[in-house]
This record gives sequence, C-alpha cells and structure tokens, in this order.
Amino acid sequence: MQEHPASGSSWHAWARWVCSDLIIVLLLAAGCSRDEGGTSATAHAATTRAAAPRAVEGVVGDWTGFQGSGALRGQASGLARPPLKLKWMYKTSDGERAGVMGSVAIVGSSVYVADDKGTLHALNLADGSVRWKYSSAMSKTADAAAARGEFLTSPLVVGERVFIGDNHGIFHAVSAKDGQRLWTFDAQTEMRSSANVLDLGEKIVFATDGASLFCLKAADGDKVWEADAGDRVNSCPMVAIGGGKDLSVVYTAGCDAMLRAYDAKTGAPLRAAMLQMPSGGSVVLLPDGKGFVVATDGGHVTCYDQSNLAVRWQYTGVEDNAMIYSTPAVDQGIAVVGAQDRFVHAIDLATGQMKWRFRTRGNVDASPVICGDYVYAGSNDRKLYALELKTGREVWSFTAGRGIVAPVAIGRGVLVVGDTGGNVYCFE
Repeated sequence: MQEHPASGSSWHAWARWVCSDLIIVLLLAAGCSRDEGGTSATAHAATTRAAAPRAVEGVVGDWTGFQGSGALRGQASGLARPPLKLKWMYKTSDGERAGVMGSVAIVGSSVYVADDKGTLHALNLADGSVRWKYSSAMSKTADAAAARGEFLTSPLVVGERVFIGDNHGIFHAVSAKDGQRLWTFDAQTEMRSSANVLDLGEKIVFATDGASLFCLKAADGDKVWEADAGDRVNSCPMVAIGGGKDLSVVYTAGCDAMLRAYDAKTGAPLRAAMLQMPSGGSVVLLPDGKGFVVATDGGHVTCYDQSNLAVRWQYTGVEDNAMIYSTPAVDQGIAVVGAQDRFVHAIDLATGQMKWRFRTRGNVDASPVICGDYVYAGSNDRKLYALELKTGREVWSFTAGRGIVAPVAIGRGVLVVGDTGGNVYCFE
C-alpha cells in the first residue's frame, strides 16, 4: 500500500478486520456530512463540472516523499537504464531488526530513511554514511526504547524539515540539517498515512487511523484544520491544484470505501464517490488532470472522471479478487500496480484493459515506480524487479536480504529502497 503497514499475515488479517462490515453509502456530493441517523446529506448535481486539476510539482531531481509527493503518480527521471549497480548498503540496526516499511526520501546530498523501531536516519547520498539519527521516543528515560513509536510510513522532506508520523499518534517535525526535534503534534491515534505538502511547503496534510484528516502549519505544527475522513485512512492524501480560482484540493481513500475530496484551505468536504471496497492505497491524479485512479480490496482498480467522479472503467484482472495494498504508478498511458495475487499488473489508462502482468514469487504490496521506459517494483519474494513498461519483460532483478514492501525512491541519479530486515540499498 502507500505507505505500507507492518508486513506479515497477522497485519493482513487485522487490516481486513478493521475494514470489514462497512455500510457503504453513495455520497456523490459537494458536502459529505451525515445526520445523526447516518444518512448521507443532500447531494449537489452529480454533473457539476470542475476544472481539471494539475499536480503539485516537487524539486527536479529530488524524491521528497511517498510516490514523489503531490499527485502521487510514482513518476521519476534521471536514472540510467538497467541493469543497475549497487553503490552502497546501509543497515538500520546492528541489534534488533528494524525494518523499512515506507519509501526513503532523496533530497540534495542526503537520504532519509525511517524504520519500524522508531528511528529516522539521515545518510550521505555519496556513500551511505550516517549524518544523524533521530528517535521517536518522547523521553530520554531508561524506558525510552519501549516508548518509541514505530515509523511505518515514508518521510516527507520540505525545505529544511523532515515530517513523519508514528504509530503512537505523534507527528514529528525534524531539522533536516542536524536531526533535532523542531516540534511535535499529538494526533491521538496511530498513523499509517504518509504526509503530503500544501501551499508550496507552508502546510502539511496527513490522515490517521482515527478517521481524521489534519492540516498543520509546517513552521510550528499549529493546526490549520481537521476534517472527518469517515473511517481510518492508511494512505497518503493526494494533493492537486485546479478550478477556476486555483483551488487546492486534497483527495483520500480509506476503510469506509469512499473517495473523498476536500478544500485544502478549509478542510470543507467538496464531493465524494463510493468505492466498491475499502482502500489501503492512495488516490492518483492522471497525467491529463481529468481523472483519478485508485486500487481497493477485492482486486479492483477503478478510474474516475475528475469532473463528476463517475466511473470511467474498472479493472478486475487480479486473480482470486486478491487485496491490493499498493498505489498505482501512472505514465505513458499505463497504470502499474502490485497485488497479493503475486503479480505486477499493467493497465491501459484509456480502456482499463490489461496490457501485461508479471508473476513474482510473493505478494506485491510495494507501490511501483516508473522511470522512463522501465517500472521498478519490490516483492515479498525478496526481489526488486526492473520491467519494461510497454511489455512487462524482466530486464534486471536484485535479491535483497528480506522482503520488500516499501516503494523505491529515485532521485539524483540513484535508486534507493529498504527491506523489512532493515537493509537499505542504493543503486546507480
């Protein structure tokens, strides 16, 4: 998924439990509030038109957060064509295993890696040496290790700050320069949602397991607004800019099986559409800015029209209706997504038909990333694959020490990915 939770069958069983038994209500509306009886509010006309949004663009050459942040398209550039060569390897811990569950960030000359024992690592891009380490523990007592919140998401780097939430409900802002804590925000419930950036880095947005969507000031962590997300959201919110007044819009998909849109300035609900099943992955803005694609449980990948959230097409080529945790990557008219049927699937964005699929030996929970004519995807079979985007032909692979559930990060001419054993690999 987007940002992937703890691996293993116990997590998958838990995720299905918390997202099951949902009463799914169609809310194709400008306002998504409910009355005390739980019925949906009166909807505006479904045909209301909206100008096509465009992506929030990051700094060229950097990989600032989950799936490149902004529109979450999983697009990258500047990497040499495979085969790739291992440049360096880093181990997050010499003692207990500290797995990497989210993607790393590559900004300037640094790589930022978060592990599931609550440590954020800043590494030198050149050789993988340590610049600094930051612990999520809120105290320095003898019990600090037990008090650490796990980092199960991807760090977001904006300017001189690194942002990340933990599963104890604390959202952290850390100095990118020296690893010092700048501020924290208590969201009061665990976070498996990576953060995204708003207003050119002035604000940060993220979701929680407590069905809340938060917008904070990046400078000091003051809350700008809080919105109801319906149910837990494990995915990174998607951010786009659109509308006649250059309106910023935040999109989420979650365990209430709803696709929701919010005004990024106020948090007010704008419109929503029903998903057939709960979603653990993020909403992705298509390159034309006129549609969205999102994957869900039950093996569905659905494309929605941006103007009225009507369904364009639905892909059902996943075997046995297997769960999809990953977020699709989109480029060159193709959406690529991994699933728990052990396949990487490529879908024609115009028709929703299968272009190809590639079999691995493990669940593909990691979100793929597209770079030029190749797509990179990790699998629980411990391999990182490079596949031709047009054909799905394998052109290169690398065997890691443990399974890979984290998306790759591609920036500054390198590819970096971590595995569940805490091994971080940098390729050039």
